[in-house]
Amino acid sequence: MALLRPTLLAALLTSLALPALAADIRLERDAAGQPPLIVGIGSSSMNRSAPAMEKIAAEIGATYLNRGDEGSTQRDIGQRVGSYFTPFLVKGGMLPAEGPVELQLDGEFPTLSFAIKPTEVTILGVKGTLTRNGPENRYQFDRAEPGRAVVAQNRVRAIPTNPDIAALRPADPGLSDKVVMLNAGKNGIKQGHPTEIMARDLDQLIGYFDDPEHQLLIWGFFEDVSWDPASPEFQKVLDLNAHLQAQWPANYLDFRGWLLSPRPWTAAQIRPTPEDLDRQKAGRMPPSLFADDAHLKPEVYAALVMDTVRPELVKSVKQAAAN
Repeated sequence: MALLRPTLLAALLTSLALPALAADIRLERDAAGQPPLIVGIGSSSMNRSAPAMEKIAAEIGATYLNRGDEGSTQRDIGQRVGSYFTPFLVKGGMLPAEGPVELQLDGEFPTLSFAIKPTEVTILGVKGTLTRNGPENRYQFDRAEPGRAVVAQNRVRAIPTNPDIAALRPADPGLSDKVVMLNAGKNGIKQGHPTEIMARDLDQLIGYFDDPEHQLLIWGFFEDVSWDPASPEFQKVLDLNAHLQAQWPANYLDFRGWLLSPRPWTAAQIRPTPEDLDRQKAGRMPPSLFADDAHLKPEVYAALVMDTVRPELVKSVKQAAAN
């Protein structure tokens, strides 16, 4: 199923020095001179894959927009994108005519991630910026311009209005010039979010996009090196991967399966230790592929996206050209 349907295609099949791909297609710019857009939405793995994704996008004539935010949960990402509007209580029950006001989170979880980025939002029609205000789980809303005070005695929703975020959801239903990649949830696992709620959040985030089967690539999760197979975190990785693969089979990319295969050692040019190979056989993450307990080495991220993401992008363009 096509994941990218550019309005103007140049079927220029060019041989590449890539063993997994015999031919490539380069995209033309649209009538306005803009290249197709690939957007990466997620947390640290998406952010750390950005150099490789920028290289891939350049090779096929697209632009890459990195929206990976280190430490974010699926709720943080849903808030910024707009699939989940976090409910807040406004301190004092009033949005002031100017200046900041403190907000109290009033949702299912006690906190959004400490790492949440400032987000342009509207609250009761008032434009401003939502930020995390210190480690005491306080949030702050700064209105963009002075105006009249607004009564806010009940729960309110902070609705994203940032133009960069708005660009992630194209206006045209055909999604002819955009691919969205999603990797959101591992930090929710670390914060102890229940599996069933995380699955619901992810489905809501995926379904927020108009035509996910044609424009979304879902990156599967992999566990930290230190997570024991008997731990709840390890089991959540397996359960969420299984859920995403079952619900979105045409969009799912099995990152964990790739890491447990022989391929990473040759693709990233890393020599495995006996411990690495034993752990792979036991279905556990091999330490030599990791820069720390939770994150892969840069060369492994590069090999992973080259082996899994790039072929899907090229395949989808070829399918679109044939239709």
